[in-house]
Amino acid sequence: MRLLAAFTAHELRTQGRSLRFRVIAALYAAAASGPAALTWVRREQSLSVIGSSTYAAESFEILPLLTAVAAFLLSLDAITREQDEGAWSTVSLTGMSSAGYLLRRWLSLQALLLPLTAVPVAVAAGLAVTANGPDVIYPSAFAVPWLLHVVPVALTFSALAVAVGTIAGGAINAFLLATFVLLAVPMLLNSLLGRLGIRLSAPLEWLNMGYLSRSLSRVASDPTHDTFLSLPFPLAVSELPVDVRTAAGPLLARAVVPVALAAALLGLAARYLRRTRPDVRPWRIRPDHPLRTFLLILARLRERYTPDPRPARADLLALTALLLLTAGIAALALGRVRYYEAIGKARFDAEASEGPAPTPGDVTPGRWRVEGTLGPDRWVDLTVTAEMRNAGPSPQSHLAFELNPALRIKEARPAEGRLTLSRRWDRFAVDLVPPIPPGGRREIRFRLAGAPREARISPQVIDYPAFYKRFGDHLHPRFFRDLLDLSTSYEAPALSSRQIRVVTSELSPIPRYEAWKLDNQRNVLQESFTPQADLSVSLTGPPGVLLADSCGDTTRSGRLAGDCRIPLTELAVVGGRYVTLPSTETGTTVAVYPPHARAGELHLGFFNGSARKAEEAWPGLEGLGRMAVLEWSGNRVFDPDPIGAAMATRWRGPNDLAFTPQGNLVLLSEGDLIQKHKVLKPESFLAEMVGAQLTSRRPLAPEDSVFFRLLFRNLALQRLGLGPESGAAVEGLRPGQGGIVRVPPPEDFYDTVYWHSRFPALLVGLRHLMGEEALRQAVEELLSRGGARPCTRRELLDVLARHGGPDLSRFLEENLAKGGLAEPVLEGVEFRQTADGWHATGRMHNRGDAEVLCKVVLTTDLGPVTATVRAEPEKDGAFDLHTTRRPQAVLLDPDRECHRLVPSAAPGDRVFFQGSGK
Repeated sequence: MRLLAAFTAHELRTQGRSLRFRVIAALYAAAASGPAALTWVRREQSLSVIGSSTYAAESFEILPLLTAVAAFLLSLDAITREQDEGAWSTVSLTGMSSAGYLLRRWLSLQALLLPLTAVPVAVAAGLAVTANGPDVIYPSAFAVPWLLHVVPVALTFSALAVAVGTIAGGAINAFLLATFVLLAVPMLLNSLLGRLGIRLSAPLEWLNMGYLSRSLSRVASDPTHDTFLSLPFPLAVSELPVDVRTAAGPLLARAVVPVALAAALLGLAARYLRRTRPDVRPWRIRPDHPLRTFLLILARLRERYTPDPRPARADLLALTALLLLTAGIAALALGRVRYYEAIGKARFDAEASEGPAPTPGDVTPGRWRVEGTLGPDRWVDLTVTAEMRNAGPSPQSHLAFELNPALRIKEARPAEGRLTLSRRWDRFAVDLVPPIPPGGRREIRFRLAGAPREARISPQVIDYPAFYKRFGDHLHPRFFRDLLDLSTSYEAPALSSRQIRVVTSELSPIPRYEAWKLDNQRNVLQESFTPQADLSVSLTGPPGVLLADSCGDTTRSGRLAGDCRIPLTELAVVGGRYVTLPSTETGTTVAVYPPHARAGELHLGFFNGSARKAEEAWPGLEGLGRMAVLEWSGNRVFDPDPIGAAMATRWRGPNDLAFTPQGNLVLLSEGDLIQKHKVLKPESFLAEMVGAQLTSRRPLAPEDSVFFRLLFRNLALQRLGLGPESGAAVEGLRPGQGGIVRVPPPEDFYDTVYWHSRFPALLVGLRHLMGEEALRQAVEELLSRGGARPCTRRELLDVLARHGGPDLSRFLEENLAKGGLAEPVLEGVEFRQTADGWHATGRMHNRGDAEVLCKVVLTTDLGPVTATVRAEPEKDGAFDLHTTRRPQAVLLDPDRECHRLVPSAAPGDRVFFQGSGK
């Protein structure tokens, strides 16, 4: 230790006098502190609330790369300085081993490098405290990435510089050797490992070199222009605390290759310290040899790079230890690859099998009790008592369930008879003996244990293409690029210090009614049949954190209990460290992350009075009196790249909102809550909640699920007075877009022109034809029908036709079922003065492909005169309006109650009186 202290004191004294060290250190500190400083400068311009985690994330975007450069240059400078000064000649006179000398030189350099790498981290933390105060800063956001990423980078590249500087004997040669080691050697290793189906991260990928260009491009952008395609700097990331165990795996996995190379080279470098002159027999080259110059160069290189003879025992032990360390690191890396390859293979095989057969639609869940404990650590111990009811005409013995693959089924016992269970990955089948009779029921008791988690195999910022396609190419690669780097895979736990998210199959077996088939994108089809169950939850969780379930119950005592009737696909228990906002609504809990308490109070005050507004949106709706609203960061919070995760979670599909309801639990997007230029709309939240409540009351046909979701959402919005400004008229289309909206309601969200322009106007026209109460009663009748038969749009049309007037059936058939759309215009309008007053005559010509029934209004200085005109497709409807007063204009459907297309070029829906008549 005294020798090491002497080395350290010498290094500190020497480097303190070195101008090169002061210049490199100053440039490093300034460049590495730049992102945090720019974040602090732009915090007021940013459109989002910038928290302490954002300061850390923006700094660590470029800090590993800058640290590697600084550590390599400073360490190489220290080695070459001593070579130039001849200090190594003194080593031969001491009793110190070559390995001991090199290790002490390397360790003494860390006394300079590690404090230097902590400077930009401390600057970022200080600026975060200055901007937001000390109460809302998470030290782990700064300490964990520094310890797990920056410090290993500094140690590794410092060791690499010491090794290549010792072996190469000069700065230029050292750079060439380092380039060969960092680029060529990993490529050679990967080409050899590729024959075994293995691909490891390249050393430079550990430095996040691609992040530098990403940061620079965002720095050059306008911070006030924040879109999915134009990302600002700074980019707000999640303010959740860092989970060390999850973060360590993918971060350290990428360090395998560079650490192994640095350890091996450092061990070999002890043989090149040149304490003695190597005993190399000289080459005798003829003076007239045609390759004399070339051979002389080779001779010098041969003498220069011949290892020192007779290494000391300590040097051999050090070399052996470092080579064993290299082998151990490689073994751990290959073991990690094989572990995730086995997980991926099990999932791939399960998806390829497209089995087992699903649960028959006649067998639906009844009473469903979930009991047990969440914790300690990441473990769960659950008992699920599941009742299945057979509403069909024949006995049923086969059931299929989804269950998280990390949960072990300790016991599965029916209340009657026996069962046979077969499992594959996240799905299992149960065959009952005797079968469930028609009208009967069967209770099954499951005991589950394990640490539920999601294995993310070689994660990407955007999950495309599908896992089945990517992993299939990995198993049968045609090119090296088809191989996945499985070492970067990780497992996102359901329970962690960062958040608690135990949902659906992580809590209970979930009946599966949709076949496990693959769609065109090679993704497993999502469940579409979601019958309700009488759910009862009784769980013991970690005390001191907020827990909430999909029934709307919350607790901080560690004991969560409640019951409700919801689809099992919405079963969830979530929680974490939250601040509960004050609320005057009984049964409503609103909670946000501690750093966002002020933003929550600003944006979420509308929950006071939400029950009354929900009654206005849909009278008689039960279930909204008990509700939990929690801020949520999405499902990518464990990604090792927080900026990439923030980019991925910013994408939201068409018609997706800031709120995700799961029963009476509402997950509020963190990115939407912290927006400073946008205010969350309470009507949108209430409409989404009403739509979710109505949707969950009866299973929906898969092809009509999008249709019903948007139907219920738009009806709730219009009942709250937030219908389209154009009423029942379809306006604002560009020329040529009329054909886009002349279709039946699509089966997906992505026909945005139809859903945004046509569908709301169609519902306004339907409300005017039926009346508010008649329409609500029709929807209630549709949803109150029992049985397992899913709801379809054809059934909706039949129910609406019974509750409406005589003209409704044709309106529904032509506009909703076939997608037709009327396009009436006024033609041939004339004003004639007669003995008894004025007559306005003309015709309403229908250019569309659906019947139209519209009001034609003659305005006068005393009041309007109205007539209802009907026109068949491509036909005319005549009108003759009489008034005793002077006319002003003839207007077609001025109140926008008639569902029609308004031409963008020439509307043709008004003719003004010009002051003279016949």
